[in-house]
Amino acid sequence: MDSKKESLDVPREDAEGPSQLNFPGANSHPRFSCGEKHSITDMPDDSSPPSVLPWFNVKPWKCGDPFQYPVPKNGDPWERSQNMVKDYDENMCNAWNDEVQNLLIFAGLFSAIATAFAIESRKLLQEDPSSTSTLLLIHIANQLAASNSSSRPLPPSTVEPFSVTHQAIRVNALIFVSVVLSLTTALVGILCMQWLREFRRRGNMSPKEYLALRQLKFEGLVKWKVPEMLSALPVLLQVALVLFLVGLVDFLQSIHPKLSIIVGVMVGLTVFFLLATTTLPAFFNVYQCFRPGATQCPYKSPQSWAFCKLVFIIPWIVEKIINTQDWHASANVTFNNLQSLFSSKNWLAVDVGLRIRSRGAGLEHSLAWMTETFTETVEAVQVIYHCFQSVDLIVSWNAYRFLTDLEPVGRIGIRSKEHDELQKELVLLAFLQYLDYSSALDQSSDLSQHRLELHARLMHAPYVGNAETLYYAGSFVSTLPGMFVIDLKIHEDVQMQIFNRLLELQRDSQVIDTTEWTILWSIVYRLLDNSSVSPDTRKVFMDKCLESMRNWMTSMGTPPNDALANFTSWAEGLCDQVVYPTWLNSDVLHPQLKQNLLEMTQHPDFLQCLDLLFPQFKICIPYPFWWNIFVEDYGLDKRYLILGK
Repeated sequence: MDSKKESLDVPREDAEGPSQLNFPGANSHPRFSCGEKHSITDMPDDSSPPSVLPWFNVKPWKCGDPFQYPVPKNGDPWERSQNMVKDYDENMCNAWNDEVQNLLIFAGLFSAIATAFAIESRKLLQEDPSSTSTLLLIHIANQLAASNSSSRPLPPSTVEPFSVTHQAIRVNALIFVSVVLSLTTALVGILCMQWLREFRRRGNMSPKEYLALRQLKFEGLVKWKVPEMLSALPVLLQVALVLFLVGLVDFLQSIHPKLSIIVGVMVGLTVFFLLATTTLPAFFNVYQCFRPGATQCPYKSPQSWAFCKLVFIIPWIVEKIINTQDWHASANVTFNNLQSLFSSKNWLAVDVGLRIRSRGAGLEHSLAWMTETFTETVEAVQVIYHCFQSVDLIVSWNAYRFLTDLEPVGRIGIRSKEHDELQKELVLLAFLQYLDYSSALDQSSDLSQHRLELHARLMHAPYVGNAETLYYAGSFVSTLPGMFVIDLKIHEDVQMQIFNRLLELQRDSQVIDTTEWTILWSIVYRLLDNSSVSPDTRKVFMDKCLESMRNWMTSMGTPPNDALANFTSWAEGLCDQVVYPTWLNSDVLHPQLKQNLLEMTQHPDFLQCLDLLFPQFKICIPYPFWWNIFVEDYGLDKRYLILGK
């Protein structure tokens, strides 16, 4: 297997042992926990060939040291993040603008058609002048006939007096409401375009500040339901069209007072919406002066800005009227916030002030949002990783906590260099582990190697600030990436670091869970499959490894007791990384690998491990079918077969 550094070929000077790191899950998952130093170099190495000595005499990696396998960095990550977010916003806003433009064209055409029909339908609510003329002429004729007794009287009139029918009211209500809805759609669409224009406005600021400010605006759009409003516009037009068509079917005449009430309510609601969206931004910014951190209102438009200026002048008037020391002492912060609003030149200046008063809020939200939105590609993951790495520790932890639906945290009490280095690498590992769902990690060997290195470094990390670590990390417990894929390349020095740490855990009789047994058995399998390793080196390696496993299992006791879970973890790692790959590739296994596996299965320490496991064999072995084939193929005693499970 390739080694990254030439220095691995010579023995290294042993490092001073790390003390214990106790962080979330350390009691049940002690893979980052170190007790007193029990160096692997304490083992008798006199008989070991020189080529194997680095495996048992490796200097532990420490938090804060330069990374051996860093994540590739191409340019400024914040600038690249800004470009990703800009592209996202441009596509989103352009799609909305195009949709609104199309809706405005349709609303204009529809309103013209509906208005023409409304002009005609209103006649159904008024008396026909020709009918009135006919009645009057008949009445005059009857009077003339009555005055002239010789004249023959006219027959009685058959024209009934005018009255508005319910059908006339219904049809006109439908048509006029459809016109109002169509015009309301156009009005809301124009308002949304104004809000989006303010959302896209960029000032002269750094990429980091831009991302934080943009996140405040974006969260405001979502919180104040702007996307839902845009989605509702087509629905409003559809409702208007349906009402119009129903009104056409139920066509009649004449005007009635009830019609004005119905249409007046619709017009009133529309006007109320316009007034509310004009005044809410001003009231929100005043409210935010008293309650910093409130979600930003995105209803920004020219008319709302004019109203805001009228509202923001109030603090200036109050200062002139009430200019006392006591008042300033009790409301100094709030008053200064209101004054800053009054002195703002536009909405962008207001947003910048909100960002400053929020004391950093927005950047962690931006990192969390980018993680959820852009991490399907390797390049995006690398960019966001470097952003996590470059921000303040509290910002990176809060970004991770937002991703995992935990409450944000405040200040960090312990701020030593050693503590910050440990915490920073822990949150970077937490970030990469959060992305287990992302296909980008499977596509990038660099990310997988770096995650393994972080895991190895934290294994050797000293104990710093247990309460702090527990508080900020929440329920985070490290796991290893993709080790079930045998083809994943792991550099030899990474294997050395993890291997030595796991042997130390066995020497200390500490709990080792399934993920750690998985990586240990993976390293064993890779060594057995590595044709470049000499037989002497392989023998020394396997002797010490299996002896350590046997001593560890002996120290755990005999199941059934608490050791059962520990033994099950050992067996699951063996089956996942040795038994299953052997069965899966049985037709193409190299003869030398088969021979090496046979020697391992006949090793006295391996057989003793199986004997310790034997009382609860059926419980501990997770895959009996693969296991039984493995027992038969590699000459194990028939009593190790699992029957009836």
